[in-house]
Amino acid sequence: MPSYIQRYHLRGQFIARCERPYILVQGEEAQPTGTIYVCPICGEAWGKILIEGCQFMPVRRACPDHGAAYLMKYSDLIDYDEGRLEIPTAVLAHEITMMSRWSESDYDIALITGGKECLT
Repeated sequence: MPSYIQRYHLRGQFIARCERPYILVQGEEAQPTGTIYVCPICGEAWGKILIEGCQFMPVRRACPDHGAAYLMKYSDLIDYDEGRLEIPTAVLAHEITMMSRWSESDYDIALITGGKECLT
């Protein structure tokens, strides 16, 4: 079963890499898809999950200045839960930082006001 190299980038800086397993779609082996996160407030392409040899999909998600800028993809969480993906420490540290800075209500306020309403 093939695996892929997955690289995480945050605001133009490489932060981590890991081996990415194939994914299952309706029980069939399939190639994973990378992600580029674009902030709907300021337009910054602030986060990238690039997978060697794979296509990527742009996704609207607030940047660290305007919301809870999580890098994790739902498929990463499933593969992690199933023990097929080891999430790099740098990525986990970023996720924890975002969790500590933003609550769901703060994120909603930021989207409505278009401003930074961050917990301190």
